[in-house]
Amino acid sequence: MKITKKALLLLATIMSLLMLSNTVFANDIINYTDDETTYFSDEISYICDEVSYAFDEINYIDDEPSETEFANTEYESIVPLTNVTITLNPNGGSVSPTSILRSIGSTFGTGGSLPTPTRSGRVFIAWFDTSAITGGTRVHNNTIVPASGMRTLFARWTDPVRHLGYWWPSANANTTNVPLRFSPQPPSGWQTPMNNAMSNWNTRDTPINFATNSNSTNIVSVGSLAATWYGEISIFYSGSNINEFSVNLNSRTITNDATNLGNFITSVFAHELGHAIGLVDNPVASADGSIMNHSRNRNTLTIPTAYDVTSVNILYSRN
Repeated sequence: MKITKKALLLLATIMSLLMLSNTVFANDIINYTDDETTYFSDEISYICDEVSYAFDEINYIDDEPSETEFANTEYESIVPLTNVTITLNPNGGSVSPTSILRSIGSTFGTGGSLPTPTRSGRVFIAWFDTSAITGGTRVHNNTIVPASGMRTLFARWTDPVRHLGYWWPSANANTTNVPLRFSPQPPSGWQTPMNNAMSNWNTRDTPINFATNSNSTNIVSVGSLAATWYGEISIFYSGSNINEFSVNLNSRTITNDATNLGNFITSVFAHELGHAIGLVDNPVASADGSIMNHSRNRNTLTIPTAYDVTSVNILYSRN
């Protein structure tokens, strides 16, 4: 077939148009691809934000171990209490219960006071960490239970109560009132320690109750005397009954020898009040075993001891 020149020109024109059309389409694809690239870039930015957020989470997680360590530290600082059995050996007497459960680091009196044993013909002094009749460590309700040792406590006894042989008649089985009167009034600074001596007897578990009474014939006085004693008492009685007493405290010797004046006054007056209800001097060997011992430390021992309480209760039939 013969192709004319005109036909060739027309064909060339058509081919040119087709090529132009393809170029535009390709450009469109490129533009679209560029848009996708932009969109993809946005996605990358979003992903970067997510990564930053993830880093923030990691930082937050890094902070948590500090809290965990703190919690662990708090937990480790709590030391669980260890319970131990304390055996109570009445040492010839009887006691109930015969053992108690206590925690190391607590006091022997935690959960209840140490029981008081009994023994016929003997007077209980206190619990000790040895069965010997002297020495060892005295165990009080406020003594701390150690990590080791003191797993058996022994009762220590002394001879039956020694007394003057006379006492105040009791108005009833529970209370024995002992009136007294200060005459003249004690010097400045002395009244409170002397009142404390009365209170220290009154708050112990005995029937004795000291009280001031302006009509009482039981006279208490304080004066600066040449004598070497701290205190003296005169007791008047008939049969086994005390009728009257008078107490003198020597302010000169007390003031000169005291390192704690208030305690010293209280100790001396409490001692004389012990005589006023029938107790004798030096009933036990231990210096601080009784308010009645001359060798006690008057600067510290101001309260009648367990021995003194037992002695009074036996004397006044409350054993």
